[in-house]
Amino acid sequence: MSSVDPWFAVTPIADGVWRIAEPRHIASWLVVGPDAAVLIDSGLGLRPIADEVAALTDRPVTVVNTHAHFDHIGGNADFERIALHPAGRDRLACDTPRSILDAYASFARAGIDMPTVTDEVAPNALIPDEPARALTEDIDRDLDTWAIPGRVQTRKLSDGEVVHLGGERQLRVIHTPGHTPDSICLLLEFEGILFTGDTVNSGEIYAFEAESDLSAFADSTRRLANELGHEVHMLCMAHDIPTVVDGSFLTAVADAFGATVSGEAHLEAGEDPLSGSRCLRATLGPVTILVPDPAHPVTGIVAGWSA
Repeated sequence: MSSVDPWFAVTPIADGVWRIAEPRHIASWLVVGPDAAVLIDSGLGLRPIADEVAALTDRPVTVVNTHAHFDHIGGNADFERIALHPAGRDRLACDTPRSILDAYASFARAGIDMPTVTDEVAPNALIPDEPARALTEDIDRDLDTWAIPGRVQTRKLSDGEVVHLGGERQLRVIHTPGHTPDSICLLLEFEGILFTGDTVNSGEIYAFEAESDLSAFADSTRRLANELGHEVHMLCMAHDIPTVVDGSFLTAVADAFGATVSGEAHLEAGEDPLSGSRCLRATLGPVTILVPDPAHPVTGIVAGWSA
């Protein structure tokens, strides 16, 4: 499907649901109902995602941030209605520090390759996923002037709250602390689609950051598996390839966290390519989790994320 700006790759996923993806595979999700629409996360903000949304719907749009990290809130400034969990309010209100944007710019320019989808890489992929796309020269220049201004939260979303889109279409909020205290997932009720933010990803799941809580993460993923394992058939994720997998992946993630917390998982030395922070990597089947390395406290960009 064509996009307004080739920076974005727009793909219909289900009736009234689109993935709006950016290079380095950052995915936002547009869900449109009879009366209203929700943009789940707004990406990096390097190019106006609002133009892509306007080309897809004329319904009033609310941005729902799955958490207040820079790569999920970058396009918020172009929207009037911003909703997220109250624990992310203070960070959302702050301008993203220049140090974080500069660190990401260096990471992006390094041209770190993402895999294309194969049966070996993505056995649970439900739909074809595009390979990672390279930065363009004009975006490379935009990285130097990139800014993400603070925004005021216009709606607080608590666990169990419902965002109505008209008719029977609605999104239910599930508070899933672990990656961050404000992390949420959104269930498209009656349709079996779960938008997971950074709580569930097909690539490395970040549980090592300064504000992450491994025990809470394990509880959140087990809750998703127990409560939604038989209800959800599609997971729509924020990062990595593929971004759309079968709902059974919830159980695999919960089992991996359980083994990691209990000490049963084998841990290997790892490193976050964005921040350079040392961590440990637990890999159990299709799931990889990055957890803290007691010998190497979190430093740099990740440690500086506190609002």
